[in-house]
Amino acid sequence: MSEQYDIQGRMMKTTFFAALFMSILCNIALEAKTYNFEADAVGSSPKGWHCSKKNKQHWVITQKGNTHVLTLLQTDAYGSHFNTCYTKEINFQNGTLSLDLQADSGEEDQGGGLIWRVKDNKNYYVVRYNPLEDNFTFYYVKNGYRRVIQNRSVYAEKKAWHTIKVLHKREHYRIFFDGTLLLEGNDTTLSEAGGVGVWSKADALSSFDNLKVIP
Repeated sequence: MSEQYDIQGRMMKTTFFAALFMSILCNIALEAKTYNFEADAVGSSPKGWHCSKKNKQHWVITQKGNTHVLTLLQTDAYGSHFNTCYTKEINFQNGTLSLDLQADSGEEDQGGGLIWRVKDNKNYYVVRYNPLEDNFTFYYVKNGYRRVIQNRSVYAEKKAWHTIKVLHKREHYRIFFDGTLLLEGNDTTLSEAGGVGVWSKADALSSFDNLKVIP
């Protein structure tokens, strides 16, 4: 009998420590992360990121004031071409994202935004601020085709830094521009977890900083 209890006791301890180990792993996996590019050298590309290269695009770390930022410094893209740069270091599905954005230049297009649940450069959610059109728009991109989910007009200082914040849980989203809730609703197009990153369209050259991810 005592041997049976001893076996049961060892099994209970094994189960307990296995559960504890899995809990620790989950907490590590869900740890918040901030990408501020300070560890990346000016003139380099962000380590571990997948940046589009078509049409002579040049994604590079630049310095603005005392801060390192990720900048799309050059592109001859036009029309409906999307410039993307993202990381899959974090497999994001539900949680909070925020990003600082500055529209630097562009004749056909300006501004840019945040992408998440990124499968590849043809499948992701994106919310973007466009100072040329004074709007703030949430899209999905699926198999390379972009569709509007929701749109609002927004009037802000063109060359200033602005902050985009996204709260996404399952199909429900809430999206803020400079602290103001502008977009809210439900969408089920892209349900799987994926990478996170930044985006612009056509010839929009923009800078990005402080991409914060809280799963």
